[in-house]
Parts: sequence; C-alpha cells; structure tokens
Amino acid sequence: MSYNFNFADSNTRRELQNMCDVITELNLWDYMRNFDESMSFMTSNDNEIRMISDHPKNDHHSGASFGMALRSIKFIVDHGIDSFRNQYQMRNIKAQH
Repeated sequence: MSYNFNFADSNTRRELQNMCDVITELNLWDYMRNFDESMSFMTSNDNEIRMISDHPKNDHHSGASFGMALRSIKFIVDHGIDSFRNQYQMRNIKAQH
C-alpha cells in the first residue's frame, strides 16, 4: 500500500513512508488491519511487530517513535489517509498557537 505523506514534515514523512514500505515488504497489512487497538505496539510480543522492528529501515526509531509511527499507520488503515491528514494538520495548527 502506498500513501502520499507530502503534507507532513520531512522527519514524519520519512518515518511513515519507511513504515509503510516495511509493512508492504513483509506483507503485514492484514495484520495491521486486525491489530487489537487496546494493545500496545511498543510492548507487543507478536512476531509481526518484532519483524517490523528488526527491519533495517526501522533502525532509527526509539520505542516511542516506533509506537507512534505504527499507531499512525493503524489510524490510516482504519480511518483513511484524509482523516489522518486532517488530524495531523489540526495538531500542527494548535501547536503553533
């Protein structure tokens, strides 16, 4: 799956695009769709999360940024890129004031 993250700052754009590339390469989009929202990506013992975490494209993440990137991708899978873009832009507007 491919998404356009041009609305995001360069770091966020790179992190989200890399995460999408990894999930695509590992064929884990169904896993992301079905991930239990009440669970934490950071503390998950699922083999799929370990595969994503161990992928070379994800070597720059802290635990927090890893969890946030996956939570963002999960939101996009569940609600669509337009909803994510709207929320992202609203957060940035609020942060500027």
